[in-house]
Amino acid sequence: MREGEEGEWVNPTPASVAILEAVVDATDLDEDDLDGFEGAVDWDELRAVLESEDDAVTFDVEDAEVTVSADGSIEVA
Repeated sequence: MREGEEGEWVNPTPASVAILEAVVDATDLDEDDLDGFEGAVDWDELRAVLESEDDAVTFDVEDAEVTVSADGSIEVA
């Protein structure tokens, strides 16, 4: 979810958008470089992780390793 101006949560962010933004923010890549990145994500595995509380899923997007945790946090290395 995105945080509003006063620190309030305003609406859910789709996983694909959140992952794309995290990769763009953490790398020198831009959105055009990541066209079609969705094929790198096992969406069923990601859904299973987000519905649990003790797992994470890791996948590669271009040269970045992306880890999505059960709490929804996204780490890009």
